[in-house]
Amino acid sequence: MIDAVRTATFGLLAASRQFDASAGRIARAGTGPGSDEPDLATAAADLVSARLQVRLNAAILGAADDATKRLLDIRA
Repeated sequence: MIDAVRTATFGLLAASRQFDASAGRIARAGTGPGSDEPDLATAAADLVSARLQVRLNAAILGAADDATKRLLDIRA
């Protein structure tokens, strides 16, 4: 179960970084002469992907927490 928690935690961190990077690309779009225009569709899809990753990893943490509680109840 510790592996599940560790994996979910790293997944949440990766999703957070993906979200920040995508939001930054969108925020910088068209902010200066000669600036490279980001692919806004890809950046928006990355935001949605990051959101789903957060939800999935949070569900994994919840499942690991439930499993730990059940294990402790059995052992008590």
